Amino acid sequence: MEKTKKETIARYVTLAIVVAIIAFFGVLVSNPLRRSDETIRHRLEKITPIGSTREDVTAAAKKCGWYSPGLYSSDSRLARNKITGDLGSYQGFFKTTVIAIWEFDSSNLLTNIQIWREQDAL
Repeated sequence: MEKTKKETIARYVTLAIVVAIIAFFGVLVSNPLRRSDETIRHRLEKITPIGSTREDVTAAAKKCGWYSPGLYSSDSRLARNKITGDLGSYQGFFKTTVIAIWEFDSSNLLTNIQIWREQDAL
């Protein structure tokens, strides 16, 4: 009888561990910022299609809470014909922040969307 009780407890502990592992990975997969850059870019292109005006992209970024005009303003790769947006962050081993960069041509029409990921190691 003692062995059966220990086996039952061991089964419950094993089940609890399996459920915790499944829940952990479910949380990881459910965060859209953890998806590939291409998937995020595709999602942003649905909200701000290529060919959109700078004003329309700015309005959409503000509406979604992403608009960050001063973000990386000192970075030479960000010419003045770009808009940056902080899409959010997620925690893994390090905190990762996901940044969108909308690029415009000389007519202020959207030509490209870049996705950057920045990891904070400290």
